[in-house]
Amino acid sequence: MKAPLEFLVQAPLLQNLSKTQIKALAAICERSELDPQETLAREGSPGTGAYLIERGIIEVVLESDGQRDVVGTLTGPEYKDDARGDAFGEICVLDPMPWQASFQTVENSVLWLLPHARLQALFAADPDLKARLASNVARALYRRLAGRTSG
Repeated sequence: MKAPLEFLVQAPLLQNLSKTQIKALAAICERSELDPQETLAREGSPGTGAYLIERGIIEVVLESDGQRDVVGTLTGPEYKDDARGDAFGEICVLDPMPWQASFQTVENSVLWLLPHARLQALFAADPDLKARLASNVARALYRRLAGRTSG
């Protein structure tokens, strides 16, 4: 199933991309509908790509010595003033590094995965897409490190 273009054009990770590039990404997105308390990614496991939250709430969890510490919350656009859902795993667009936290749903949630492996073929065909996404990843990480976003 292709990701809805109306959703993708609102995603901060996909800003400044052409319509053609957005359509190419929509074709490779993988949709997940999840129930509450489902784990999407576990800390330390291999990264698979970037997740865009269409609906729901996701907790960012660090685990140490059997203790579970919720360090952030990510939400879909229904919880945002600007109608843009959060994303996570942005660095995995470029490099499938291990997850630095676990991500677990709080409520019924819908997410779209931009899988790293499938992105590589798009990048080979369109180097400009890779450059634009890399720039957007850098902006997302800057905002997160500057404390302007949660998660």
